[in-house]
Amino acid sequence: FEKNTEEYAKISVLPSLYDANNLSGTNPSNIRSNSQKYPCDNNDGPAWWAFYNTSSTKVWHSRWGGSADKVGGVENIESTASGANGGLSTPIWVEVRFPDGEEISRITVERSQADNYTAPKDYQILVANTDGVAKDDDFVVTASGTFTFSTEKSDTTDTVKTIDLPKTVKATHIRLKILSGTRITHGYIHSGQPSVANIALYTKTVDID
Repeated sequence: FEKNTEEYAKISVLPSLYDANNLSGTNPSNIRSNSQKYPCDNNDGPAWWAFYNTSSTKVWHSRWGGSADKVGGVENIESTASGANGGLSTPIWVEVRFPDGEEISRITVERSQADNYTAPKDYQILVANTDGVAKDDDFVVTASGTFTFSTEKSDTTDTVKTIDLPKTVKATHIRLKILSGTRITHGYIHSGQPSVANIALYTKTVDID
């Protein structure tokens, strides 16, 4: 019997104490972002909520309203998607650090299921290999593209997008950078701050040539 499908294993991101009992907490030391809702506000929360992977309504939401000016030593910016292409006033990113490095092959991204949200649109995946805190110029782009999420909130068949990297990369840091967004409110598109429900990282365990 010969396998004819690739297989993937999910990479653990969050420390064990980051669960439903700690939703008000700030990010663990291995997760950073330059834009997040902290302190959290109902379903809008800090960067680590993107990796919680148990809810499609509790989301990593970019900064709005009375958020902290710095979170984990990183400037916390507010960035709005506007115009016909939904371009962000400043790109936002979320980053995971793996001190010993991880081999990453696939990333999945889920849009929010909340009533009003801005789904990510144009994106880049960046990786770095360095000790400690990575600087912007440590990163290189390993993939880029456009998420084509449905503009209809009621369309629950189009909620998760998969990014297969051109090749498996071993990295100590990985970033999802969002360049633009699509605002969705019962089918209407307008400006707003982006949010992401769930991000998952995978390594390839079986490769098919």
